[in-house]
Amino acid sequence: MNTQPQSLYNEDFNAWALGEAQKLKLKQFDAVDWTNLIEEVEDMSKSQRRALESRLIVLIMHMLKWQVQFEKQCNSWQATIDNQRLQIRKLLKDMPSLKTSLELIIMDNDNYRAAVLEAIEETSLDRSLFPKELPYTLEQILDDNFYPNTI
Repeated sequence: MNTQPQSLYNEDFNAWALGEAQKLKLKQFDAVDWTNLIEEVEDMSKSQRRALESRLIVLIMHMLKWQVQFEKQCNSWQATIDNQRLQIRKLLKDMPSLKTSLELIIMDNDNYRAAVLEAIEETSLDRSLFPKELPYTLEQILDDNFYPNTI
């Protein structure tokens, strides 16, 4: 690998990516910047998993707000819950292999803590008002007809 691709990779990622795609199309395999290309492909996978994780955290956070602040339930919270579920379904439809990550993401206590912290920040409520552990099953989280009852 020459230094030109590395330099372009660092200076203009878009130009580098287009150039690498062109080399692959032309089957110029000896000219491909394999090190960076492999890293980018791996990062794409991680990025999609993080997108799923982020949507699940936002969804759970709004479900918690719905449950804890029943007197403030509003259309925008419901719309956010519905939209996150829709976007999660779209991600899973486009990338079915992400389904294997769903349970792991849901069971990760750090993700639940992140949802609780975001809910606390948005509501200014005390931490003690939120369940210590995730109170919903994966099926409930993804169920379009499920909205948590009040605690």
